[in-house]
Amino acid sequence: MGKNNRQRRQDKQRRRDQRRSQRPDEPGSARRPQPGPSRSQGPTGPGGVRFRSDEVPTELLVMMAVEAVSEAGGDVSRGDVSRGEKLIAEVLARPDGRRSVAGVLAKLLEVLGGSGWEPRLVANIVRRRLTAAHVKVLGALEDSSGIAPAIEVLAVLSELPPLPPLPATTRIDEAAAKILAKVRGLLAKAESTTFPEEAEALSAKAQELMARHAIDHALAASAEAPEVPGGRRLPVEDPYADAKAMLVGSVSRANRCQSVHVVDLALVTLLGFESDLVAVELLFTSLLVQANRALLAAGRDDRRARQRGFRSSFLSAYAVRIGQRLEACTAAQVAVVDTDEGGRLLPVLAARDDAVEDAVNQMFGSSLVHRPARISDPRGWVAGHAAADLADLAVGPGLRATG
Repeated sequence: MGKNNRQRRQDKQRRRDQRRSQRPDEPGSARRPQPGPSRSQGPTGPGGVRFRSDEVPTELLVMMAVEAVSEAGGDVSRGDVSRGEKLIAEVLARPDGRRSVAGVLAKLLEVLGGSGWEPRLVANIVRRRLTAAHVKVLGALEDSSGIAPAIEVLAVLSELPPLPPLPATTRIDEAAAKILAKVRGLLAKAESTTFPEEAEALSAKAQELMARHAIDHALAASAEAPEVPGGRRLPVEDPYADAKAMLVGSVSRANRCQSVHVVDLALVTLLGFESDLVAVELLFTSLLVQANRALLAAGRDDRRARQRGFRSSFLSAYAVRIGQRLEACTAAQVAVVDTDEGGRLLPVLAARDDAVEDAVNQMFGSSLVHRPARISDPRGWVAGHAAADLADLAVGPGLRATG
């Protein structure tokens, strides 16, 4: 009997609610739906809540679209397609849609710049995670068709972490600037010549200038106020990013710097003294150009040399062998100068090495992982080793790299 009474009361209450809904203007009647969040119309926002599209500011609509694309893996065509496409369509329909997207992008780039993301690093991560066409969005949105790619770019950039601040660098002096200008000229000629012997001679002269200047500068600095290591970041571009990072590391070690490859962010952090850092970047860039030229030459002669495994192994072997030869050059130059200076050079260089090591530990800790070279094609490894041996890295009259 109790159950039937309960059912009758529920039916009575239901009829009363229905009558009230039919008289919305009477006191005590059900409230009319108010403008604002609703689950029945408009684009979907955070938590699945739907909004009246005409009451959402365009900039907020852009951010909602970015969130949807980010949840879909950074691609409008993946994941919750309907949500991302509808939101982008809403932005496209707004008269201020393009301007709002451009404004959000500009603000985000400014924030990233303040957290260590230089423009070339941003461009590289966009190229790596999306396409080269998306990099153009970073410059300007030329028409409404650029809104969808721009939102994809925003989805990638919005997830980038802030980079740890680099130690402040000391400006290079006038003498160093003159030496580096000469090095730039020599390496530019080495990259442009079509004669291997001329390229070898120019690269050797550049290495000689850098090695000798670094030693002279270290001796001079030891008698003055001590320098502190600085840092810079280099983008590592695909393809074969691991092998290219190995080449950076080889050149760094030979020039008393250290490098850390941050794989997920497609960049290498260099730590060392400023003039050495500039030299590393210059030499790395030149050697990479020459390595690519040798790799293309190998591909012209052998179709199998165009395969990815061969090329990766080639560049890895090139990096390892170039590192060995550069370090031999540096060691030979150090030995000569240390003898001339009565043993004064080695303690100075050791102190500078310790300072660079401390800078690395302070930024990254002591848990860095060493990634050995990967050899997927023995022929590529042998060819890369041979190409590195062709570089004549003489460091001065009567001195020649060995090993």
